[in-house]
Amino acid sequence: MNLVILVVSLAILLYLVIGYPLLIALYASLRPVPVARLQESFQVSVVLVVCNEAECIKEKLESLLGLFEADRIQEILVGSDGSTDETNALVKSIADPRVRLVAWDDRRGKASVLNDLVAEAKAEILVFTDARQRILEGSLQALLAGFADPKVGVVSGEMVFDPESQCTPAGQGMGMYWAYETWIRRNESAVHSVPGATGAWYALRKPLYQPISADTLVDDVVIPLQAVVVGSRCILETDARIVDWASHTVAEESVRKRRTLTGCFQLIQRHPAWLLPHCNPIWWQFVSHKILRLASPWLLVLCFLSAWTLRGEPVGILALLGQGICYGLALAGWILGRFRLVSLPTSICLTFFVMNLATALALADFLFERSLPAWRMSQKG
Repeated sequence: MNLVILVVSLAILLYLVIGYPLLIALYASLRPVPVARLQESFQVSVVLVVCNEAECIKEKLESLLGLFEADRIQEILVGSDGSTDETNALVKSIADPRVRLVAWDDRRGKASVLNDLVAEAKAEILVFTDARQRILEGSLQALLAGFADPKVGVVSGEMVFDPESQCTPAGQGMGMYWAYETWIRRNESAVHSVPGATGAWYALRKPLYQPISADTLVDDVVIPLQAVVVGSRCILETDARIVDWASHTVAEESVRKRRTLTGCFQLIQRHPAWLLPHCNPIWWQFVSHKILRLASPWLLVLCFLSAWTLRGEPVGILALLGQGICYGLALAGWILGRFRLVSLPTSICLTFFVMNLATALALADFLFERSLPAWRMSQKG
């Protein structure tokens, strides 16, 4: 029985890390579903929710208005969720009449602010973005091109990390992880849809927006999937790029991932029908990419415990040795990070360990309701 547990646990882990990515890549190469991309003159409402973003809000608004395709922007709605710094004043200082501040004195949470801003938006296409990330020239035009295809309801941009932010083991590991993640998303997009969008840069046809619960944690998954389950596609547009900063430390990355992963547990509770083939046209992608990953830390525990019971046999010794090497490399990556030294193998193992630790902590957050709909301001660099 212990051997069966070991084999099954390893098989599921290998499917999550290697099997599913290879299968979806093969599917994409054999049966891609093309998207008609034309330069249409869509007008957009940019929706931006902020809280205490005085450090970067003015730069972000000026960069949006300075894009060569800025004539597509009908309005920029800035929802200030209880900001207590100079954010509101800086938004008001932008002279362009297309910029409109909608401010609340109390923290309400991003989901509530999104619902209210979308209700006021006037354009046919909604563009969601965040304050921190830098938008590359031509990115807005690329984001809108896919809407020439009537089957496309959501277009996600692609996030890349600034090379300067990848000078630590955590930063390098996240850069490698995100390249791997983006490859999977590209293939999912090619066959039908991505189960979620890049929250800091994506667009949606306004009629497809359905108000979300006030305590929603992963709005960038819920909003696109609500469009997908009613028959639209959510595609990834690789030319619609924004630049972000990778986490410099393990602790910083753990905080980032815990909220997202807690939101995935929330998805199972709120939308169980999305796990079923007849309710979700991309259920396989959704389950394999978003849901099964939540079992990863517990599968690792089962692997260790079953291997320990088999420690007197060759298979148990090999399994323990393999796990020991991986955990040892992760520890080495953490130690190297204390001295700002980088090694690719240790960075990869450290990132894998951090992801699984964050998943385990996220389950505790979900069960004990420790994650709130409001969020803390993110820092650049």
